[in-house]
Amino acid sequence: PRLWLGQVSPPIEEIAASLTHDVIKRWPRLALTQCYILVFADRIPEACRLYEQAAASSDGFTRNPTGDIRDLRIDKFFVEIAFFLAGYTPINAAEFESAVADAYAIARDDELEPATRAMLLFALCIYENRRARFDALLECVELIRQLISDSQFPYLTNYVDIQLGCMAMAQGHVQEAETSFATALRIARTLFTDNPMHGVIAEAVLRDLQFERNRLSLPVAAGMRLRDNFTQPGNTFATHASESAIISEITQYAASVDEALTVLTEMTEYARVTRRQTLVRYLAALRVATLACAGRVTEAERAWRAGALPSSDAGCLDLQALDWREMEMIACARLRLYAACDAFEAGREFTEQLLRVARAHDLVRTEMRVYAISMALERRAGDMDAACAHLETFLHHYTTTDYARPILRESDASREVLEHLLASHPDELTQSAATDLLMMLDSNNEEDEAGFTDRELAVLKLLPDLRDKQIAAELSISREGVRYHLGRIFAKLGVRGRREAVKLAQSIGLLQ
Repeated sequence: PRLWLGQVSPPIEEIAASLTHDVIKRWPRLALTQCYILVFADRIPEACRLYEQAAASSDGFTRNPTGDIRDLRIDKFFVEIAFFLAGYTPINAAEFESAVADAYAIARDDELEPATRAMLLFALCIYENRRARFDALLECVELIRQLISDSQFPYLTNYVDIQLGCMAMAQGHVQEAETSFATALRIARTLFTDNPMHGVIAEAVLRDLQFERNRLSLPVAAGMRLRDNFTQPGNTFATHASESAIISEITQYAASVDEALTVLTEMTEYARVTRRQTLVRYLAALRVATLACAGRVTEAERAWRAGALPSSDAGCLDLQALDWREMEMIACARLRLYAACDAFEAGREFTEQLLRVARAHDLVRTEMRVYAISMALERRAGDMDAACAHLETFLHHYTTTDYARPILRESDASREVLEHLLASHPDELTQSAATDLLMMLDSNNEEDEAGFTDRELAVLKLLPDLRDKQIAAELSISREGVRYHLGRIFAKLGVRGRREAVKLAQSIGLLQ
């Protein structure tokens, strides 16, 4: 259990050296400890084999040769959550659902020590978050806070903040999400400098939020070398989903659709080798979406079949079988495919079904993506009134949830429909939001909106600690040169001053 909380992280080789077959047979819990470490070291196939050995030596985890059977069940569940978190275990696996029910039963036992109960409840937070059962997640968080204090277990607080942030991001509560992610990142950088896994996860989900809000521009993201992060040990399905979608988009921006497809192939191969089944399916849907957006319909349809994606509309929306991020990507890919195939009526029917599911689970981010894609579908169908109706609903959400990226992704359609809407003289709030998005579209097309130069990055990295005069001396440039570079940095980050630039740069991983 302490491994789950992050208190202990001995080297894998040190533990593996002492875990012979005879040792595992005698002490199955030691095998489970090793399984947990192997999962987060990206050695999932090895973890699976060791898990099977532990099961065999404990009669299917029904007998603990050297201790309490409940201890064995608890450790078993932590390993199963690790598999689940990494994307190895399908969300609707019957054995895993049984393990979740068992964990709930154990967590309700008042005689169990508070720290272990809190750990079990946190593991259940992860499960409920991925199922988009946010009320259940909040109930688990409330119980955790009754059992332990933040100062007792800051590592657990760190993880809870990430789960709360992911929930808030899905619901469109951007300020809550940003606060949760920033808090988690601060804790990780302050207390867990020897365990980068904490910071990797917090940085990835915060980047996802900033990218969706267009606070992290395509040019800046393109210069961040996110492909290097993708195969870092410790990533979860949530972080891989966030990173892969951004990597695909910035690769298309910086290179081409074909280069993005090549990168998707590399990421898919990594997912297969590490046996991350959920990620493989997510990446298959991302490939379909990429091809459909490029108008390569035959390839997109072939990719759908090759990826074994759901054959029916209902299968694309099944949150009993799909993680909410997975559902969002698969469903949006299907809607894009309908639009690319000119299957407008089927697309409209699917849009209605998808919106019902999103609203039922308070998935505002998903809703906004659907409205943007449906706007583009109707514009392609030649129904500008229907396109404007979808856009107006999107703008209503945008005024409280500033997710600009869905509209920016549909750039050509968005510009035409935004201009058409503005020509109809909408109310002041709608007009302001539409004008704001048009300005972002214009900004994205400006020639000087490029990634950071080496000199700008050098200035940016010195900004937290040095004044202009000191930066000039450090880099052997004039103070006027520093001010020039700062102006370009502020423009590219969309900020108005030093403090805001430093805060944003730290949050998206430009400053370590």
